[in-house]
Amino acid sequence: MTKTKKSDRFPSTKELVRIALNDGMTQFEIGNLCRVQQPQVSKWKSGNAVATRQQLQPLLERYGEKLRRTSFKLYQTRHQPSQPAQFARVEGKLILREKFRGTGSGNSRTALRISIHDQKKAGFVVVIEVTLAGFPNPANKSWTGPLITDRHAAWFLDGGAKGITKHTLESLMIWSRNLGHNRLFEEFPGLPQLPFLLTEALLNHGFDIKDVEHLKIPI
Repeated sequence: MTKTKKSDRFPSTKELVRIALNDGMTQFEIGNLCRVQQPQVSKWKSGNAVATRQQLQPLLERYGEKLRRTSFKLYQTRHQPSQPAQFARVEGKLILREKFRGTGSGNSRTALRISIHDQKKAGFVVVIEVTLAGFPNPANKSWTGPLITDRHAAWFLDGGAKGITKHTLESLMIWSRNLGHNRLFEEFPGLPQLPFLLTEALLNHGFDIKDVEHLKIPI
Protein backbone atom coordinates (compact mmCIF):
# COMPACT_ATOMS: atom_id res chain seq x y z
CA MET A 1 0.00 0.00 0.00
CA THR A 2 1.44 3.36 -1.05
CA LYS A 3 1.69 5.91 1.73
CA THR A 4 0.40 9.41 1.14
CA LYS A 5 3.23 11.87 0.82
CA LYS A 6 3.18 14.68 3.31
CA SER A 7 3.34 17.18 0.43
CA ASP A 8 0.13 15.71 -1.02
CA ARG A 9 -1.90 16.48 2.10
CA PHE A 10 -4.17 19.51 2.06
CA PRO A 11 -3.51 21.54 5.25
CA SER A 12 -6.81 23.47 5.08
CA THR A 13 -8.94 20.32 5.02
CA LYS A 14 -10.97 21.26 8.10
CA GLU A 15 -11.64 24.80 6.86
CA LEU A 16 -12.79 23.58 3.43
CA VAL A 17 -15.14 20.99 4.95
CA ARG A 18 -16.57 23.66 7.28
CA ILE A 19 -17.31 25.92 4.31
CA ALA A 20 -19.18 23.09 2.59
CA LEU A 21 -21.16 22.26 5.74
CA ASN A 22 -22.05 25.92 6.28
CA ASP A 23 -23.31 26.00 2.69
CA GLY A 24 -25.84 23.29 3.53
CA MET A 25 -24.05 20.11 2.49
CA THR A 26 -24.21 17.10 4.81
CA GLN A 27 -21.24 14.94 5.77
CA PHE A 28 -22.81 12.11 3.75
CA GLU A 29 -23.03 14.31 0.63
CA ILE A 30 -19.43 15.47 1.06
CA GLY A 31 -18.35 11.83 1.38
CA ASN A 32 -20.15 10.86 -1.84
CA LEU A 33 -18.61 13.82 -3.67
CA CYS A 34 -15.09 13.01 -2.45
CA ARG A 35 -15.59 9.22 -2.70
CA VAL A 36 -14.97 8.47 0.98
CA GLN A 37 -17.17 7.21 3.82
CA GLN A 38 -19.00 9.62 6.16
CA PRO A 39 -16.81 8.70 9.20
CA GLN A 40 -13.79 9.94 7.24
CA VAL A 41 -15.53 13.27 6.61
CA SER A 42 -16.20 13.50 10.34
CA LYS A 43 -12.46 13.13 10.99
CA TRP A 44 -11.73 15.87 8.46
CA LYS A 45 -14.28 18.14 10.13
CA SER A 46 -12.76 17.67 13.59
CA GLY A 47 -9.19 18.02 12.35
CA ASN A 48 -8.26 14.47 13.37
CA ALA A 49 -7.36 13.63 9.77
CA VAL A 50 -6.07 15.54 6.74
CA ALA A 51 -7.24 14.77 3.21
CA THR A 52 -5.24 14.90 0.01
CA ARG A 53 -5.78 17.59 -2.58
CA GLN A 54 -6.96 14.89 -4.99
CA GLN A 55 -9.67 13.74 -2.55
CA LEU A 56 -10.88 17.30 -2.01
CA GLN A 57 -10.72 18.40 -5.65
CA PRO A 58 -14.55 18.35 -6.05
CA LEU A 59 -14.90 20.61 -3.00
CA LEU A 60 -12.09 22.87 -4.17
CA GLU A 61 -13.88 23.38 -7.48
CA ARG A 62 -16.98 24.51 -5.59
CA TYR A 63 -15.54 26.39 -2.62
CA GLY A 64 -11.89 27.12 -3.41
CA GLU A 65 -12.57 30.81 -3.94
CA LYS A 66 -14.22 31.13 -0.51
CA LEU A 67 -11.29 29.34 1.09
CA ARG A 68 -8.80 31.76 -0.46
CA ARG A 69 -10.57 34.80 0.92
CA THR A 70 -9.08 36.21 4.11
CA SER A 71 -11.89 36.91 6.53
CA PHE A 72 -11.63 39.98 8.73
CA LYS A 73 -13.64 42.44 10.79
CA LEU A 74 -13.17 46.19 11.11
CA TYR A 75 -13.27 47.91 14.50
CA GLN A 76 -13.14 51.57 15.50
CA THR A 77 -11.57 53.44 18.37
CA ARG A 78 -13.50 55.99 20.38
CA HIS A 79 -13.02 59.47 19.01
CA GLN A 80 -14.28 63.01 19.46
CA PRO A 81 -16.58 64.47 16.77
CA SER A 82 -13.84 66.95 15.85
CA GLN A 83 -11.27 64.17 15.30
CA PRO A 84 -11.06 61.66 12.44
CA ALA A 85 -12.16 58.12 13.19
CA GLN A 86 -9.46 55.48 13.63
CA PHE A 87 -10.01 51.90 12.53
CA ALA A 88 -8.40 48.56 13.30
CA ARG A 89 -8.63 45.60 10.92
CA VAL A 90 -8.46 42.20 12.64
CA GLU A 91 -8.01 39.17 10.40
CA GLY A 92 -9.02 35.61 11.16
CA LYS A 93 -12.24 33.64 11.28
CA LEU A 94 -14.76 35.01 13.77
CA ILE A 95 -15.66 32.10 16.06
CA LEU A 96 -17.56 34.02 18.75
CA ARG A 97 -19.35 37.36 19.01
CA GLU A 98 -21.45 37.92 22.11
CA LYS A 99 -23.14 40.98 23.65
CA PHE A 100 -23.46 41.49 27.42
CA ARG A 101 -26.01 43.94 28.72
CA GLY A 102 -24.91 46.55 31.25
CA THR A 103 -26.71 47.48 34.45
CA GLY A 104 -26.59 51.19 33.66
CA SER A 105 -25.40 51.98 37.19
CA GLY A 106 -22.45 54.30 37.56
CA ASN A 107 -21.56 54.20 33.86
CA SER A 108 -23.25 55.21 30.63
CA ARG A 109 -22.00 52.15 28.72
CA THR A 110 -25.05 50.09 27.92
CA ALA A 111 -23.41 46.93 26.57
CA LEU A 112 -20.14 45.09 26.13
CA ARG A 113 -19.39 43.06 22.98
CA ILE A 114 -16.72 40.37 22.84
CA SER A 115 -15.43 39.05 19.51
CA ILE A 116 -12.88 36.25 19.16
CA HIS A 117 -10.92 35.57 15.96
CA ASP A 118 -9.07 32.36 15.14
CA GLN A 119 -5.74 33.16 13.48
CA LYS A 120 -4.58 29.55 13.16
CA LYS A 121 -0.96 29.09 14.28
CA ALA A 122 -0.81 32.72 15.44
CA GLY A 123 -3.41 31.92 18.12
CA PHE A 124 -6.54 33.89 18.95
CA VAL A 125 -7.34 37.60 18.99
CA VAL A 126 -9.89 38.93 21.48
CA VAL A 127 -11.63 42.22 20.76
CA ILE A 128 -13.66 44.00 23.46
CA GLU A 129 -16.02 46.80 22.46
CA VAL A 130 -18.52 49.00 24.26
CA THR A 131 -21.52 50.98 23.08
CA LEU A 132 -23.85 53.70 24.32
CA ALA A 133 -26.73 52.45 22.17
CA GLY A 134 -29.95 51.53 23.91
CA PHE A 135 -31.67 48.16 24.27
CA PRO A 136 -34.98 47.30 22.63
CA ASN A 137 -37.58 48.23 25.23
CA PRO A 138 -41.25 48.66 24.23
CA ALA A 139 -41.91 50.48 27.50
CA ASN A 140 -39.41 53.23 26.67
CA LYS A 141 -41.11 54.84 23.68
CA SER A 142 -39.24 58.11 24.18
CA TRP A 143 -35.93 56.55 23.06
CA THR A 144 -35.17 57.68 19.50
CA GLY A 145 -31.49 56.73 19.25
CA PRO A 146 -29.96 53.57 17.76
CA LEU A 147 -30.35 50.20 19.48
CA ILE A 148 -27.59 47.64 20.01
CA THR A 149 -29.37 45.38 17.51
CA ASP A 150 -29.09 48.01 14.75
CA ARG A 151 -26.29 47.74 12.22
CA HIS A 152 -25.57 51.47 12.53
CA ALA A 153 -25.19 51.37 16.33
CA ALA A 154 -21.71 52.65 17.21
CA TRP A 155 -19.34 50.19 18.91
CA PHE A 156 -15.91 51.35 20.07
CA LEU A 157 -12.82 49.47 21.22
CA ASP A 158 -12.76 49.40 25.01
CA GLY A 159 -9.72 51.42 26.02
CA GLY A 160 -8.55 51.94 22.44
CA ALA A 161 -5.83 49.53 21.33
CA LYS A 162 -6.01 47.85 24.77
CA GLY A 163 -9.33 46.40 23.64
CA ILE A 164 -7.42 43.98 21.37
CA THR A 165 -5.35 41.17 22.91
CA LYS A 166 -3.71 37.95 21.65
CA HIS A 167 -3.97 34.52 23.30
CA THR A 168 -3.08 30.89 23.03
CA LEU A 169 -5.90 28.39 23.49
CA GLU A 170 -4.88 27.83 27.11
CA SER A 171 -4.58 31.52 27.99
CA LEU A 172 -7.87 32.22 26.21
CA MET A 173 -9.73 29.82 28.51
CA ILE A 174 -8.06 31.32 31.60
CA TRP A 175 -8.91 34.84 30.40
CA SER A 176 -12.58 33.93 29.92
CA ARG A 177 -12.84 32.53 33.45
CA ASN A 178 -11.19 35.58 35.01
CA LEU A 179 -13.04 38.28 33.07
CA GLY A 180 -16.34 37.81 34.87
CA HIS A 181 -14.70 38.18 38.28
CA ASN A 182 -12.97 41.51 37.80
CA ARG A 183 -14.40 45.03 37.96
CA LEU A 184 -16.59 44.40 34.91
CA PHE A 185 -18.72 41.86 36.77
CA GLU A 186 -20.87 44.42 38.57
CA GLU A 187 -21.37 46.46 35.40
CA PHE A 188 -22.03 43.48 33.09
CA PRO A 189 -23.47 40.68 35.25
CA GLY A 190 -23.77 38.20 32.37
CA LEU A 191 -20.00 37.82 31.98
CA PRO A 192 -19.67 34.70 34.20
CA GLN A 193 -21.47 32.82 31.39
CA LEU A 194 -18.61 33.59 28.98
CA PRO A 195 -16.55 30.41 29.68
CA PHE A 196 -19.53 28.23 28.69
CA LEU A 197 -20.25 30.28 25.55
CA LEU A 198 -16.58 30.19 24.55
CA THR A 199 -16.23 26.45 25.17
CA GLU A 200 -19.32 25.76 23.08
CA ALA A 201 -18.00 27.94 20.22
CA LEU A 202 -14.58 26.28 20.27
CA LEU A 203 -16.09 22.79 20.22
CA ASN A 204 -18.35 23.77 17.32
CA HIS A 205 -15.24 24.84 15.39
CA GLY A 206 -13.40 21.58 15.96
CA PHE A 207 -11.10 22.45 18.88
CA ASP A 208 -10.37 19.90 21.61
CA ILE A 209 -11.10 21.36 25.04
CA LYS A 210 -9.89 19.71 28.23
CA ASP A 211 -12.23 18.91 31.12
CA VAL A 212 -15.26 18.45 28.85
CA GLU A 213 -17.07 15.23 29.70
CA HIS A 214 -18.78 13.44 26.80
CA LEU A 215 -21.94 11.70 27.97
CA LYS A 216 -23.54 9.01 25.86
CA ILE A 217 -27.32 9.17 25.72
CA PRO A 218 -28.83 5.70 26.19
CA ILE A 219 -31.01 4.56 23.31
